[in-house]
Amino acid sequence: MITGFQKLEKLFKEKSSRLCLGLDPGKEEVEASKAHGGLENYLKHLIDECAEYIVAIKPQLAFYEASPEWRKIAMNVMDYANEKHDLVRILDVKRGDIANTQSHWARADLNNFNPDIVVVNAYMGGVDVVMPYLNEDPKLCVYVLTATSNPGARDFQDLLCGGLTNYQQMALHCRKLDPARIGYVMGSTKPDAIKNIRMLEREVGLTQGHALCPGFGTQGGSLEHVKYAGVNALYPISSGLSKSKNPREVAKKWRDDINAAFKTAIPTPTLKEYVVSQLVEKGLIIAPNHDDVARWPLLKRGRDKIKKFDVDSLRAYLTDGTLTKEDFTDLFMNFRDMLAHPELRRLFAFLYMEMIKASGIHFDRLGSVAYGAINTGDLVSYFMDKPAFLLRKERGAEATHADILGEIKKGETVILVEDVATTGNSAIRDIKMLRETFGVKVTDVFIFIKRTEEAEANYAREGIKLHYVFDMAQLRKMIGKESK
Repeated sequence: MITGFQKLEKLFKEKSSRLCLGLDPGKEEVEASKAHGGLENYLKHLIDECAEYIVAIKPQLAFYEASPEWRKIAMNVMDYANEKHDLVRILDVKRGDIANTQSHWARADLNNFNPDIVVVNAYMGGVDVVMPYLNEDPKLCVYVLTATSNPGARDFQDLLCGGLTNYQQMALHCRKLDPARIGYVMGSTKPDAIKNIRMLEREVGLTQGHALCPGFGTQGGSLEHVKYAGVNALYPISSGLSKSKNPREVAKKWRDDINAAFKTAIPTPTLKEYVVSQLVEKGLIIAPNHDDVARWPLLKRGRDKIKKFDVDSLRAYLTDGTLTKEDFTDLFMNFRDMLAHPELRRLFAFLYMEMIKASGIHFDRLGSVAYGAINTGDLVSYFMDKPAFLLRKERGAEATHADILGEIKKGETVILVEDVATTGNSAIRDIKMLRETFGVKVTDVFIFIKRTEEAEANYAREGIKLHYVFDMAQLRKMIGKESK
């Protein structure tokens, strides 16, 4: 048994092509079909002309729904493409309904058109919309709408949801239902969208999913998209081929142009790699004037954007002077200035949220340690819909003399969010105060960078588990230290 995506992969290699013929007949195609004895013959002629350079056909079913005659044409054309040219048959239905209704749609579409792949709209819910199709046929695969090519898609698909865009959440949720048989629709008018989805795939350990990437030609999609799309992307062209006087030559040109763009492919970073690179380029990971650190390749990029200090001026800039020279022999994380970079703040907080979820801990409230973790803790509590509180740095400075801003209740389990840990002593003092003054249970602290092993040991002595995104060795490796 070979699935629709496996058949695509086979044809990608055999034909050195990632081109799909879209069959969306409008007035011009109907007029042109008269010279071929009717629409069905014309569509078969198009397939014959392009067959050498395409791997799939994709009729949009809406163009055939108006009459039984046209539906029959779509059925016959699907069979023809498979039987004569062994092409992958993609049925573009974009249906999406509750599971009971969707199962009837699925049965009808598969019985009538026998597709290898269908395109669906899963905004009614991944399990409700996608699984009825997959359950009907073990060979069938599905493309799910994520970031589509039409301008109005931005109204909802780009909205933020739990630290990601809606289209990223859709891609991640649906792909996990069946990683081998579910792919995405990612419009070529939005190169950043496919980059963001590929980045998320790598972060969560998913293999690179199949992608249907419409929008080239009349919608103005850019071949820049191909750089990020990866080996499993398929590019449908509809009117650009059907309205051409020589569809064979146009198909060859599209095939060659896509292959040329593919040769300039850009490796997609993981989400963590992207966040670290942005922290460096925006000057939030700072390299002092230290010969060894200054040689690191990533720090050479955008050098004018990176703040460089000698030890004395860095101490004056950041603190009251209590830091020692040893604090600056490596890197300094200046996460407080992240407020100026909303996308970075959001992704930073998302990494914390995923770390908290992975820990499996049940907690009632989330506390942020001033000052470096205030904005991160606020976003994490918002994303996770959990009450938050702030541990004040200067207690007693206001009329309330409160140790915290917010509310916590005796007996609750709280977690703390901090930015970095060197010794952990200041946060440990805060934890002891929370335990003694408020009677809460604190057993877990979540940070971005663990600077020393001492920090983890100090926390452990107090019965606290330290969770972190990176230790310093991992951070150095990610930045990529240059050998001498």
